[in-house]
Amino acid sequence: MNKKTKILSVSFALAIGGGLLLLIPSFVNASNFLFRLTANDLIRGVVLNGSNKLALTNEFGDKTGELKTVENNPVNVSLTSAKTLEGGFATLSATGVIENTSMVTGIESVEATFTGNLSVAFSSDRYEFTTPVALTTGVKYELPKTFDYFKFTTDVETQVSSITVQHSCTTRFTGVEHNSKIVGFDSVTNIGKLNESGNRGWGSKFWAAMNFANGQGGRFHFYSPLGGEHEIDWYFQSGGGTYLNVFLNGTQVDDVTVPATGTWYSDSSPTGQKVAVNYNLLQGWNELYYLAPNITHGDGQYAQIGAIEIIGLTNRRYDPSELDTDIHTLHFEAEQGYYVGKNGGSRFYDYTNYSGGELLGAIEADGCGSGVTFQLPSQGAGQYDFTARIGCGGGTTVKVFVDDFETEWSNDCTTTAYQIDNISASANWNVMKTTPSLRVTLPSGWCRIRVEYGGQWFTLDSFDLVKVVE
Repeated sequence: MNKKTKILSVSFALAIGGGLLLLIPSFVNASNFLFRLTANDLIRGVVLNGSNKLALTNEFGDKTGELKTVENNPVNVSLTSAKTLEGGFATLSATGVIENTSMVTGIESVEATFTGNLSVAFSSDRYEFTTPVALTTGVKYELPKTFDYFKFTTDVETQVSSITVQHSCTTRFTGVEHNSKIVGFDSVTNIGKLNESGNRGWGSKFWAAMNFANGQGGRFHFYSPLGGEHEIDWYFQSGGGTYLNVFLNGTQVDDVTVPATGTWYSDSSPTGQKVAVNYNLLQGWNELYYLAPNITHGDGQYAQIGAIEIIGLTNRRYDPSELDTDIHTLHFEAEQGYYVGKNGGSRFYDYTNYSGGELLGAIEADGCGSGVTFQLPSQGAGQYDFTARIGCGGGTTVKVFVDDFETEWSNDCTTTAYQIDNISASANWNVMKTTPSLRVTLPSGWCRIRVEYGGQWFTLDSFDLVKVVE
């Protein structure tokens, strides 16, 4: 329906039908505005003009007021640095703002008449706004997709005669973050260091006996629908207290101090001591590495981790249909794998040149099976491109084995391996280079990956898996 009806007490025509909601001051009888409408007409919108405005003074100031829809629902509008305008809505200073502070669901278009400059931006929850769009007086701007909040701004003194905001009464922002808990067991990449003796910490095995001897740690991989600062609660047990180095999406952030609890996980202490830390998460998948640093970097005691809990931004909203939850990349630090073979305890520390702060010592021939093993949730079976960061004094070959979590490794040198041949030397063993890409196939669920010696010995910093898009 697309007819127009003139309302005598308003200075311009209102679009009727297709979604326009009229806001009028709470002190005006709504029936006075509806005498020309039929039962089939639906008005959805916000109309601000000389007949429907907040009480302002002749001096620039701030004002917030409640307006009513024709259904008598409240909508709050806020003005910043505004003063009265004879016959119009308001005059804004060069820093003036007009915005709604309660939802106008499904904003589809805006139109304003003004003298000066006026721009508009939109938001789902008033925390982040779109890039402002400059308006032309008297010309409707139709949004590419709907939002629930508007913000009109200017950079010069501007007289705003009227603003019409049309909306659908339906929001697309139905997603709300909730708290998400990940047990310590699911962060373990080193299968040789998992405590198998107890079922503590959130009803799951806990990651126990992390110490400063050889860079033990783990990796949490989780999805955040909303980016920005989040609280993450760590749950530890440590007899004497310690600290952990933490890397978020490849960047070192503040250490986490593990309190001295004086006890370990048990039936009487199943969840551990909480330590709350704020992190600036990416929208999408995040990788949170934690590492017990070498004894030369500080004194510390053993630590057990039961779980982390990511605290959701429950006052924020998002559009679930816009989320890309597919895993495209996976990153693993070599020092957190399970090493088998010669020089397994060798680790080198350089928090500038090595990702994760550490470099795994030489992977070299020691019979068969000399290498480092990781357990991981692939969280998506399929093909991935494998690359590694290695250091080698001469040319070498890197072998890569993949299997499901239940398969026993074969160290008889007959297991078929993917391998990257003819890798040229880097400047030295402690100077990293990226290997050529290798296509591997991961099974669904938990799997294991092992990186092995295939010629000249090499050091290993990290490796990455990038999902192949068909």
